[in-house]
Amino acid sequence: MVATITGTRPTVSAEEVSELLQTSLALHPGDFSIHLHRPKDFLIVLASRELKDHLAGDHFISGPRFSLSLRPWCKLAHAGSGRLEYHVKLELRGIPAQA
Repeated sequence: MVATITGTRPTVSAEEVSELLQTSLALHPGDFSIHLHRPKDFLIVLASRELKDHLAGDHFISGPRFSLSLRPWCKLAHAGSGRLEYHVKLELRGIPAQA
């Protein structure tokens, strides 16, 4: 999941995010790990598929000093497109035409 600090965007540490997730979502320290992630603020890696399924969807969590917006990570987020500089002809041998 990706966590973004919302509102006035105070400086927040990974430990503060961890504490908020534990108190708000009833998670335990071994259930997830937190990593700095740009352009969003934090990447949250969950320890199991069950936790991922349990936290599916978007979440908004308010704490005493900051608020978090949680959403599932998407590999296509912030992807760009561009023009390829080279054109390469490729010949494959020994592979059936239906493959």
